[in-house]
Amino acid sequence: MKLEDDLIGTRIRQIRHWRGMTASSVAGLAGISRSYLSRIELGGRAVSSRSLLEALASALRVAPSALTSESHKTLRRGDQSAHDVIQALDSALTSAMPGERPEDTTPRPVPALAAAVDSVNAARHACDYPALADLAPRLVRELLVLYASGPHRRQAGEWLASTYQAIMDAAKALHGVGLPALAYTHVRTIAEDLDDPQLRGLGYWMRGQAFGPGRRREQVAFSAAAAGMLEPHIGEPGVLEAYGQVHLNAALGAVASGQHDVADAHLREARDAARRVSGPGSPWAGLWFGPTNVAVWSLVIASEKKDIGAVDRIAGQVDVDVIPYAGRRAAFYSEWGRAVISETRSRERGLSLLLKAEKLAPHRVRNHPLVRDAVSSLLVRSRRDAGAGALRGLALRMGIAP
Repeated sequence: MKLEDDLIGTRIRQIRHWRGMTASSVAGLAGISRSYLSRIELGGRAVSSRSLLEALASALRVAPSALTSESHKTLRRGDQSAHDVIQALDSALTSAMPGERPEDTTPRPVPALAAAVDSVNAARHACDYPALADLAPRLVRELLVLYASGPHRRQAGEWLASTYQAIMDAAKALHGVGLPALAYTHVRTIAEDLDDPQLRGLGYWMRGQAFGPGRRREQVAFSAAAAGMLEPHIGEPGVLEAYGQVHLNAALGAVASGQHDVADAHLREARDAARRVSGPGSPWAGLWFGPTNVAVWSLVIASEKKDIGAVDRIAGQVDVDVIPYAGRRAAFYSEWGRAVISETRSRERGLSLLLKAEKLAPHRVRNHPLVRDAVSSLLVRSRRDAGAGALRGLALRMGIAP
């Protein structure tokens, strides 16, 4: 396979030709110049933002996923591939639903189940998707047995919600279409069964995440409504954090759909909520909502606006090491690196940041479609650069053709 086959630009050109569209018409519909589109198609420029990816997909009348590459083919642990991981996650979500009692399943003692939940969350925070696939299906079946009846029903419900959240994170990263929405549905069912505002908040956050590419305006509308439903309960445990997080969902959806003023408004609401959190962040739901996390999201918003000066300014003010989760720190470095790698003067710094992110959470970084496109595009431009060994090494680990 040629290196160019890994580029989003190659798929844009192929789909454009298939539809019989000119470069000028696609560029006009996507709101960019024809010369910019030509550079993307030839690999001279990466698709650098969610908003641009989604605008190009809309112009071509395809889902954004049609433009991004398949899940990382070299994601392996022993004989386990990315496809195997997705199948295991699907099994955990579909074999039995909350309220059903799986047959032929005897749960481990409660302390052992608590330890298993901790292991699932550790795998989630490390973005270790193969480990999560090994752990989650059995744990879900056991917790469903406890949730169906007995004195540990509420605890089982909370643990199930946490496990479904971990499954959603992995499914999104590996492009398991439909699985994030199903994970949210299960959490919503548990929240209503237990009449728990905290779990409702988690469900709202998960549903906002499940909208994803191509449905950003729906993401904004739902998340704004969810914030309104949570606001009367802010004094209850976990609800302030959920309220702030759904505003962050709305901010991302707004900036990715070109609504910059709306994004700024939701970001302000999240920042105000974060000031009410004790310390740099709250461990609630493993989201670390607080001033540091809002700063990381502010960097993402600035990157979507292509304001590289603001990206660097925000990044310089973030003490990302206070976040205890490797996956969240990796997200910070990958977003920062992706933003600056497109500029010639900061290309080496951007690559260094991506390598730092990869070291923290390799499966997450290697599977991110925009990171992959940035690496592929940079490799096309660096073919004659004898000093591009680190870049080629990263591309090789991503399964990108040299």
